[in-house]
Amino acid sequence: MASLINFVSERRKKLTRNQEQDTKLLKWACISLVITCVLYGVSLGVSFYYQSAIKKVKAQEELKRKAIVEKEPIEKSYSIFAHKLTVLTELYEKRKDKQEALAFFSNLFGSDVEITGLNYTADSDVLTFSLRSRSVFVMKDVFELLTSSTVTDVYPNISKTNLNRGIDGTYDMSLTIVLGELEEKISSKN
Repeated sequence: MASLINFVSERRKKLTRNQEQDTKLLKWACISLVITCVLYGVSLGVSFYYQSAIKKVKAQEELKRKAIVEKEPIEKSYSIFAHKLTVLTELYEKRKDKQEALAFFSNLFGSDVEITGLNYTADSDVLTFSLRSRSVFVMKDVFELLTSSTVTDVYPNISKTNLNRGIDGTYDMSLTIVLGELEEKISSKN
């Protein structure tokens, strides 16, 4: 019977050890479950934080995009205005060159020569006009002035065409000047 009693006692010891091990395992399982739940909660919190931050950034981006779209007509009108201003500046410069050429020749020839028949071709920057004189001697002086260094230094390529005498005794001649070459000559010297 003593072996039977030892058997029960051995069995109880074994069960107590198993119960202690199960208690330790349950304790560690509970600790790991709590740690896992805490980590899951922290990750959920971080995820919500970043999602709300992303929503704020997207909302700010949308506001900025709307502001840009609202200002697009202003930018278009400014761009159009700037382009118009550039074109007008170019046209004014060409007009200025044309006026300077006419003033130069008017002052050069004096009151004996009349400038008529003005024609300006903007594409090729060519100015064509007619000179009219009442005297052949004045026209001779005009020819000499056109070949002088006073004129050729400023306008190197002057084309003289259509010299004729009118019924009323006046002499007409056409001059063609390329204005763009003057600008190129000035810019090449600089």
